[in-house]
Amino acid sequence: MTKNNCSRCADTYSDIHTLPNVALQSFLKKTSFVNLCNNCTLSLESLVAQLANNPFPEKGMPLTEKLHYYIENGFWVFTELYHASRGFCCKNGCRHCAFGFKKEKI
Repeated sequence: MTKNNCSRCADTYSDIHTLPNVALQSFLKKTSFVNLCNNCTLSLESLVAQLANNPFPEKGMPLTEKLHYYIENGFWVFTELYHASRGFCCKNGCRHCAFGFKKEKI
């Protein structure tokens, strides 16, 4: 059995895992994830399911605290759902990036 490292959480897993559903496969095409463990696959499937009920707010519509963001030390921190519903990665190394982008540390 081959051992892989999950590109989302870095845990080691064997090559037997859940196959992603069609909606998740579509989402994964936008990400930098290559290998996913079962836990991350299930977590991302849940995130994609939440997107159906929580689309990105249209222009002029307010964001919902605890759904799209939370406040930490006076700063807005955008959630993974916010980033995923936006539909693309800004490549700024956001804390809760749904697309797997990690900013290079200098």
